[in-house]
Amino acid sequence: LVGSEMCIRDSTYIAHPEDFPCPLLQLGENSFYEWEAAGLYDALEVWNLVSSAKKYAKNLFAGLRLVQSPEKYLPPPEKSLLHRWVELGKSHRIFGITGLDEHTWPYKKWFWKGELFGLLRCFSLLRVHLVVPESSFRTGQEKAADFLLKALKEGSFYSSFEHLGKGDNAFFFAESGKEQFGMGKQVVFHNTVRLLFSLPETASVKIWRDNQLVAFFTAKEFTLETDTPGMYRPEVYRNGHLWILFNPIWLIPSG
Repeated sequence: LVGSEMCIRDSTYIAHPEDFPCPLLQLGENSFYEWEAAGLYDALEVWNLVSSAKKYAKNLFAGLRLVQSPEKYLPPPEKSLLHRWVELGKSHRIFGITGLDEHTWPYKKWFWKGELFGLLRCFSLLRVHLVVPESSFRTGQEKAADFLLKALKEGSFYSSFEHLGKGDNAFFFAESGKEQFGMGKQVVFHNTVRLLFSLPETASVKIWRDNQLVAFFTAKEFTLETDTPGMYRPEVYRNGHLWILFNPIWLIPSG
């Protein structure tokens, strides 16, 4: 991580693009400002645990609440940032990723002491799920790592806020004719495209085309047929809170 950039082999991400100062922890603001160069990046970090914590912990009592129950008080992804993601996605493929930005901070205040955002607690809040062929794990550790890095490079992943429920085994893909296309793909189509998804359990789903809400329903599995081009992106909610955030699929008309 260098400044507001994060590099993973051949992929470059914009990290904590909307950051906040936190006088309580004596931390400054470290946002990303070079938006004119955003087309050079593969992904945008649409939620960052540390940035969200800094935004909420405006005073000592808010900080203590956050330490006690981060799952209750961490703010969700900024709507302005999700909107910016879509605007960037109109000119080039750019994926959305979430991050822990893990910093294990020991703290001691009067008779309170402990560890703020240790690894075990962080992973109980957020996971990034990579979608790779099952056969990739039978090819040896080095080749399996190549499959994982390829999934990151191509946007074949989604995020889940794990305190709302396990996000394993969710999927979102498109069918055009006899072909299937996963997250992060551009689909050049002639007629109707079918968008399919499946969830670990029934939940509320919003499907966005660019920045327009085109479907809202409650289901475990669903198929949406469309002939309208755009950047399609599902958001999944439980109890009114964002649970699973899929990467988009771009539909492009032929000709």
